[in-house]
Amino acid sequence: MEVNFKDLLNQQLNDFYEKIVNLKNFQSIIKENTASLLKGLSEKRERIEQINEDPTVDDIIKKFNGRQLRNFSFFSPYSGVREFIGYRNIDIQEQADLHFIHKNKQYQWLLVEAYEAFEDFVESIYGCAGYIDPAFWSASDFGDISLKDIALQDFEWFHNQAIKKKHSPRSILQKFRLKLPNFANVEQNNKTFNNYRLTITMIENFRHVIVHRNGTFGDKSQFIKKVIQESDLSRKDTVIAEKLLAQYTSQLNGKDVIYLLEKQTLTSFMYYDTLGQLLDIVLGYAFIIKCELDEYLSSNGCENT
Repeated sequence: MEVNFKDLLNQQLNDFYEKIVNLKNFQSIIKENTASLLKGLSEKRERIEQINEDPTVDDIIKKFNGRQLRNFSFFSPYSGVREFIGYRNIDIQEQADLHFIHKNKQYQWLLVEAYEAFEDFVESIYGCAGYIDPAFWSASDFGDISLKDIALQDFEWFHNQAIKKKHSPRSILQKFRLKLPNFANVEQNNKTFNNYRLTITMIENFRHVIVHRNGTFGDKSQFIKKVIQESDLSRKDTVIAEKLLAQYTSQLNGKDVIYLLEKQTLTSFMYYDTLGQLLDIVLGYAFIIKCELDEYLSSNGCENT
């Protein structure tokens, strides 16, 4: 059965789109749920203030008014009895702060999922490239197989080989820069004025910090240096990179963290969708890859497989 290569490329992109649509939907749900919880706390705060201002209410009641006491424990495997490990006694403001921290953590994990979906997309579309035009691949990409057997392999085989490629997806993106004439240029010079190479490298490193350090930086300056180095930026672009990274970091509870919450703009009814902007970058980058690969294969006379 013949497969049109354009349909095959579009299928990989549409599968990726569907994953990001789901993540954007989750973002909306998280945003709405947090707003609802904070609204409830705001109403609770008003009631607390009313009680605290009432001279007829006992001071002891006012002292504990609106506070949450939570005890934490676990079952001892030796005695079967609960072992007490600590407690939290938090006021209404601390409760609100926890909701913001929790929302940020949820957003961080949506970004992790988005980047991992992007990795899968890069591998799948690289598999397409090898399946449609085996000459696009390096000899090492094929593994231990004879030349005469390559033509007999289906797309699934090429996809699996792409997954095995060392240092993926970075090595695959570098291959695209070498093989696709306009790819390296449009990465950094485009109508959105985004440096996709820099931003995807930042997101890749964000993923590592989120997964291994709970979204908290050890040494933020070293992190920035690492992203700049891996993005192969010129010295004059370093300041631009530092400003970009600063947009997605902030302090929470005295720690430098990856900060993805919405930011208020100069007008009270508008906000900057921090996570949404990063998801759009990932979508845009995938679109670049698909379009440039489509153009390359078309110019090389590829039609059906």
